[in-house]
Amino acid sequence: MTDRRTACGLLAALLASAALGSAGEVAAQSCALLPGLPEGGAPASAAESRAALDAVASALAADGVTVIAATDARQRMSGEPFAECDRLECGADVARSLGVDFVALVTVWGRRGRAASVVVALVGRDDSVAGDAPVAGDVAAAATSALGVARQRWQAARMGYLVVETTPPGALVEVEGRAIGESPLRHLLEAGPRRVRLVLDGHAPVERTVVIRPNAELPLEVTLVPELATATAPAVATTDEPSFANWLLGGGLLAAGVGLLVPPIHGFAVDGTCVGEPPCELVHQFGTANGVLLGVAIAALGAGVVVLALQPIRVSVSADATGARLTLEGSL
Repeated sequence: MTDRRTACGLLAALLASAALGSAGEVAAQSCALLPGLPEGGAPASAAESRAALDAVASALAADGVTVIAATDARQRMSGEPFAECDRLECGADVARSLGVDFVALVTVWGRRGRAASVVVALVGRDDSVAGDAPVAGDVAAAATSALGVARQRWQAARMGYLVVETTPPGALVEVEGRAIGESPLRHLLEAGPRRVRLVLDGHAPVERTVVIRPNAELPLEVTLVPELATATAPAVATTDEPSFANWLLGGGLLAAGVGLLVPPIHGFAVDGTCVGEPPCELVHQFGTANGVLLGVAIAALGAGVVVLALQPIRVSVSADATGARLTLEGSL
């Protein structure tokens, strides 16, 4: 096989793209491409093995994987006990030795001198999957088909479920900005951290960052809060000023005081008692009633002046978006 290197994007990332529907989430990785030796069967011809390897390399290249060809991989592993690796058991050692993310081991099985089936194993540093396809005349097509089966199994081994329940239900569930359904929801996602957003009309949106585990379910239970409960209190406008009642009350007290002064003054001026022989001397007498009226008049005048000066009666008005309140207060 001709030594080749092709740069492209990762198989596992491609699977994530298929699961999440976003090519922007693909991350480039690398693999080593090796021919496998059938166990319990006859190997195919060198030409058929080469055709299968080329087909797998081309498919991985189209998907964005950096491929290290078999001859180059074995040169790099020279001196290692697994340098001539052609079986599934040594694939993990090759991946660790070369520092690649996985090994693509392509095995072509022969029968009666012709290729009968192709097996493509994807071996990571800690796990592996395989896919196979019969050869119906075209070894390259069978190799591509076997790689597709291996991809599906590779994907499933790296996927987990997100189980979302909300109170109330019916919230739109978004993962990395893409809507995947409404709660309650059970959805298959690629393993790893994921940003989840829950949106429901009339409720405050909620965002969470969760970590999906392979072959596991991650429950996410959220109680959504109505937007009114999270809204800030409306602005309140308040005015506080003296009431016009101060002028009415103060003016009324002054008028009453002036009115009460009239009788005592008039009585003091005209009322009196004649003392001595005629012509007698007129002696004015103020009297008890006039004294009481004079005291009340002075009190009323004083209260009126105080009310007008201090303005003790005030009007307070508070208004917001929901209504208004009028308060009348007073003290002396």
